[in-house]
Amino acid sequence: MTNNWMFSPSQQFPGWLVDEEFDLSALCANIPPSGTSLPMDWASYGFFANDRVQMNYSEANIIIEAPAGIIGESKEEKVKRQWFTYLGPERSGQATPDGSNESTSVDERYREDLSRELQQRRITYEPLPSTDFLWEMYFVRGAPDALAMTQAALLGQTFAMLSGWARRQNMFDQDMSAMYSSDIQSDVEASWRKWIYNEEKRRVAVGLRIHDTESAELFMTEPFLRFSAATWTISSGELWTAPTSNAWAHALGERKDQNTNFEYSPPLSTDRYERDIPELSSTYPELALYAFLEGMSSQIMERASIQQCLTETSQELTPKLVIIYNSLLRQQLQLDNFSLKALWHSIFILLHCNMNKLECAIGREGCEKAQDHVEYATSWASSADAHRCAIHAALILRHLQRIPIGQEPGIHVPRLLYRSTLVWYAYTRFGRDGGTASTTNELNFPELNGTGIDTGRVLFAANGFKKSRPTTSESNSKIHTFNKAIVFICFVKMPFGERIDTHAHLLPPFYRQASIEAGQENPDGMPELPNWDIETHLNLMQKLNIAKSILSISSPGTYLIHGDHIAARELTRSCNDYMSVLVSQYPSKLGFWASVPLPDVEGSLEEIAYAFDKLNADGIALETNHHGVYLGDAKLASIFEELDKRHAKVFIHPTTPCIVRHDNAETIAATPLAQFPNPVFEFLFDTARALINLFVSGTVARCPNITFIIPHAGGALLPLIERFTSFGHLVSADQILTSQAIKDTFSRQFYFDLAGFPFPDQIKELLLYVKTDRLLYGSDYPFTPERAVIGLADVMMREMPKIWDDEKERETILAGNARRLLAS
Repeated sequence: MTNNWMFSPSQQFPGWLVDEEFDLSALCANIPPSGTSLPMDWASYGFFANDRVQMNYSEANIIIEAPAGIIGESKEEKVKRQWFTYLGPERSGQATPDGSNESTSVDERYREDLSRELQQRRITYEPLPSTDFLWEMYFVRGAPDALAMTQAALLGQTFAMLSGWARRQNMFDQDMSAMYSSDIQSDVEASWRKWIYNEEKRRVAVGLRIHDTESAELFMTEPFLRFSAATWTISSGELWTAPTSNAWAHALGERKDQNTNFEYSPPLSTDRYERDIPELSSTYPELALYAFLEGMSSQIMERASIQQCLTETSQELTPKLVIIYNSLLRQQLQLDNFSLKALWHSIFILLHCNMNKLECAIGREGCEKAQDHVEYATSWASSADAHRCAIHAALILRHLQRIPIGQEPGIHVPRLLYRSTLVWYAYTRFGRDGGTASTTNELNFPELNGTGIDTGRVLFAANGFKKSRPTTSESNSKIHTFNKAIVFICFVKMPFGERIDTHAHLLPPFYRQASIEAGQENPDGMPELPNWDIETHLNLMQKLNIAKSILSISSPGTYLIHGDHIAARELTRSCNDYMSVLVSQYPSKLGFWASVPLPDVEGSLEEIAYAFDKLNADGIALETNHHGVYLGDAKLASIFEELDKRHAKVFIHPTTPCIVRHDNAETIAATPLAQFPNPVFEFLFDTARALINLFVSGTVARCPNITFIIPHAGGALLPLIERFTSFGHLVSADQILTSQAIKDTFSRQFYFDLAGFPFPDQIKELLLYVKTDRLLYGSDYPFTPERAVIGLADVMMREMPKIWDDEKERETILAGNARRLLAS
């Protein structure tokens, strides 16, 4: 495999590096047309192989088998060559390229060149000034431009330039005094703008300090900027997000009335008492906490650089870090935009492991240097500190795997994954357990015990459910897991396209209670009723870029107790009112399919009128059967007649199949595979039953104005179409069903959502009967848990381009079709 970042022996340095003058044209000529990525699979680079030697000839790497008797290159040297700081061996060669033959002919071109050279001030013939001129102009244009350029450069330029530039603008010397001057009310707008400018400078300075810490940790050097808790302080989120000057002034006044001494987040200095910190848990800015944790890492790196013993540092910082975790991080059950829990764990790896020596031991500086540090690596890997770091590394991986798809990981995330991988490699390669398990006392680590983490259980699972550590070969799967996480989290995850979710559910608190009282605490054989609240639902929508969700009550519906019409009507009305209120609170984000209390026909007709005329529902949700009465049954004819008059949209959701025993007309649930929850298989079969009955009974033909939305890509219907159309005439004398007639009806009246597992195969059969303009996105949340919803969305994202090359077609499926459906 060719390493695109190495020069072969026959190559000279690029032309633009030859002399002191930077040639921009030559640089551009050497930049490839597309980005080059580093391969992640070390094994493919011979990380452990020693049976062949790699040599570079001409422009390509040629692999030559090592002759017998030749000592292969050491592993450490191979590691050294692949290390990200390796610059390559020094090479001798011509420093200056061959000059071209001097022109001896005096022609018109020679005269023009000589004329330009003799001009005292050269005239540019290009549309833009030189890059030197542009940079110099930006450096001297003033503070506002310097601030804007620093903010932009923070994303991609070098820290050396940034820090020097920021010092020139005094970004690290901030006035932290409170802005409670009496003239704020006289000119609120001007005071707000001044405050915004100062706060932007403050946050840029924090960003530079984070950049500095990350650079120091990556290259194992001391940071350039000194640590001080006050220097990491930023404003409260309430003030920073104020949309107007008046809102900002109001928030500022409230903080003053509450005896808050400043509008900034209180610095989490290490001399704060435990009783002070819990007060910050609800309002403390996440960025400020991120900055503080990075600052602690900076402080540790600074102490390590002067050979200060980190044992005392650990004893000093651990109690404070435990307090911060319990007070500010423990409550972050869902949102952790900066991966702060993982960053918190990484600080303890820094405290209890000399990463510089470990890197050298595995070959960062080559074989000779590695021998000097093997003793430390062996001693460390067999110590309690190694167990400690291995546990923290495993927890880091666990937290980072929860980063939502589409979310940009923090700048520290790749480093944490790399460090965790390195810890586990050294832990298994150099460590020895002697085949005995670690005792409870050996795993008694205060920061883990103090935060309620079961160290023995975590290490047991991380060791591959063994009491002793795995061998290096056994841990390959663990290392591979880390490598896959690095690739997936840092390189593969990409934002989702906008989508509209036509298949989403809710469980109001009163509905949950009514279900439990009716004996439906395990609906349809499910283990339990899922948890649901609107905040979590909206958060999932944000993660998946869902612009709008259409809510509905899922199986078993609102008619929970057979025969109790009154209870069913009351519960149905309460659910519809509840959904209507949610839609009024979030009109751009939510819609709803109204419920009806079937098989109570009279009550359902009343509720249909109420849902459309009073609540402006988007449509009606029906179950495939209502206590054994399947859609298409003659008992429901008036329901479909009313829906047809209203040109209604009808969302059909499956439920537990019911069959009628003709010997005594007893309705019982049909559960031939009772060991599985019914949604796994039976829901799909019942979808087919209901749809076949709708077609064979002539209901679909008699109601041409109804638009049907079918979940789960049609369930088990599609393989049965040819069968039921062939035999349909036996029970339906008034119509002739053909597969082509079904296709035509699908194209006019039906939509199919893609909730569940339609990819990669089921979708192909569905496309035999419908076109792209009849497909919708559906999540089936929360009955499909959030983690599964995200995973299925990722599968969908990867599989869709294989079927639809045109991005516009994919956008139509995710949102365009639903937008057209809801607008009709």
